[in-house]
Amino acid sequence: MDAQTEKLIDQRLDELEALGRPIKRYNVRERIKQRFADLEEMGIRMCQSPYELADVYGALSNCLHDNYVEIGVAAGGTLWMGAMVVKTGGLIIGIDNYCEAKHNYPDSAKKVVSKLAGKYDVRLLTHKPSGELVQEVEELLKGAGIDHLHIDGSHTYEGVKADFENYGPLVKPGGLVQFHDIITTNATKQGPCGVPKYWAELKEKYPGRHREVVQPGGSIFGIGLIRMPEEG
Repeated sequence: MDAQTEKLIDQRLDELEALGRPIKRYNVRERIKQRFADLEEMGIRMCQSPYELADVYGALSNCLHDNYVEIGVAAGGTLWMGAMVVKTGGLIIGIDNYCEAKHNYPDSAKKVVSKLAGKYDVRLLTHKPSGELVQEVEELLKGAGIDHLHIDGSHTYEGVKADFENYGPLVKPGGLVQFHDIITTNATKQGPCGVPKYWAELKEKYPGRHREVVQPGGSIFGIGLIRMPEEG
């Protein structure tokens, strides 16, 4: 792990510890750094801020989930990080649109899955009509709601909105939805990044239930978190 990555991780975990988060009790610092070191060993680079990821997974470290669903697996880096907060034997679902044929993922993503498979039930799903894919996720969940939904797929306004509208209803009451690139304005392969615009709408829709994690001085990336309303 390079010195800058380690510095950013330590910076945010120090801040969380000062806020009373049980960083030492759950060995969070060591666990997060090991996750980054593992990615480096696998040759996987992420388009993510270490500061922001340290915040999200540091804050969740004492609350393990039954499942984690990620839209936008790419090289598999955040799938590896997300597994950090899933119970042993829990379900991890990765969704991406590499091609019509199942499992035609980059070698790096396959490497991540092979490392996770001994401890978790890991499924990679590829492109299908959205209705069929949502149904497949529902079947894998076996009636349970999603604990942690990470949306980092299409970055167009229409794409990120569709992902939330398709999979958001599957999130259990009190479950967590995570969005990436909430401050990124750079153009993507699909066109202008529409995540900031949609995130602004969600903040109005869920007042008091959202949180932003942005590296100080950062001009790209940014993570947005929404805790879905409880029943009743």
